[in-house]
Amino acid sequence: MGKKTIINSKIMLIIGLILIISGVLLYPILNSGNKSNTEEKEEKKTQRVGNEEYGYITIPDDWHELNNEEGLSYQGTINNYVVTVNKHSEVTAMSLKEDFLKEQLDKNAVNVRVDYLDSGDIQIDSFPDNANSWSSVMIYEMQDEQAITVEIDGPVKDEEYLQILKTYSTTK
Repeated sequence: MGKKTIINSKIMLIIGLILIISGVLLYPILNSGNKSNTEEKEEKKTQRVGNEEYGYITIPDDWHELNNEEGLSYQGTINNYVVTVNKHSEVTAMSLKEDFLKEQLDKNAVNVRVDYLDSGDIQIDSFPDNANSWSSVMIYEMQDEQAITVEIDGPVKDEEYLQILKTYSTTK
């Protein structure tokens, strides 16, 4: 074996050892994000809140009730998200939709999306032009010309919190 072959073999051995060591050191770091996300989702606890008059929703366990004379409101303890349940008499879901859209236009909302669900309910997402807030509302048509709105507001759209709207029910 020549000197050149021995040097190349030593270089290849050193490079191989570096790759093995870096892989061993980086593996826990690269995979820890996936593990903690899974654990974090499993650890999140929820609570069912509401009453017979307004209905019930499921919210994170660390949220607390706010004082609201016109409905039910809950806020996260470490974020700026608020969910509100309101009851509306002598209205239809369509008239509430029109009122909500007008309100969003008054706030200069730049992106408003309306979804008509198979159930007959309506969901509206909006982003006012200041881009520091997001709002989504579900409008549930009830009997006797009544409707329930479940609205969530926060700094940015959050799919996890958006699911709160879909937990609404008249039963606990």
